[in-house]
Amino acid sequence: DLKIAEVMLKRFQEKHPKLADGIATNARALRKLLGQAQKTKATLSANKMAPFITESLYQDTDFQATISRQDFEDMCADLFAVLTDPIEKALAEANATMKD
Repeated sequence: DLKIAEVMLKRFQEKHPKLADGIATNARALRKLLGQAQKTKATLSANKMAPFITESLYQDTDFQATISRQDFEDMCADLFAVLTDPIEKALAEANATMKD
C-alpha cells in the first residue's frame, strides 16, 4: 500500500508542480492516497490494470492514474527478495520444495 501511495504521490507532484510541496505535508491528502492505494492493490489482485482515482486530493485537484500489476510487482521487488530467503530456508529445514 505504501509503495503505491509513494509512487502516486510522486506522479501527482510531477503532474502538478505548483502543489508539489504542500501535498507532501498534508495529512488528509496522504490518507486519501493511502486509502486509494489499498483499493487499487485489491483490484490488482484480480486484474492486470487498475485505476487510481482520487477526487479532490489536494486543494480541490482531482488525480487520476493507472497502474499495472507488473508495475506493482516491480515496485515490490525489493520486498519479495527479502521474503524469499526465509521461505527457502524454512523449506530446506523441512526437507520440502516449492512443488510439495
